Amino acid sequence: MMRRIDALLRAGYKVEPGTVESLNFVHPAHSEFKHTRLMMLDGGLIVGGRGDDQHELRIPAADDNEFSSFLRSIPRPTRWQMHRDKFYFVVAWIIGIAFWSVVVILWKADVGR
Repeated sequence: MMRRIDALLRAGYKVEPGTVESLNFVHPAHSEFKHTRLMMLDGGLIVGGRGDDQHELRIPAADDNEFSSFLRSIPRPTRWQMHRDKFYFVVAWIIGIAFWSVVVILWKADVGR
């Protein structure tokens, strides 16, 4: 099971906080990729898909061939896809600092009169 977790992380998936019974993975790939969200259950079963029957993914723990073929089908995420959350975080901080700087400058200008 640890080998599968390591392989999914190397393929670009990130672990999301989940329940006690499962590990949730999210992949930052294009929205066209149908398995951006996966769930690994206690027994090693991997479940994913969009919810409709034709895209459902179920890979049992004992089926290494299917897991290997699934790994080969995962698109490599671009640098932008891998780091866009960090970029948005930095932009939000810059906007927040700029906003409060303007508030303080206007407040000091008003107090100085």
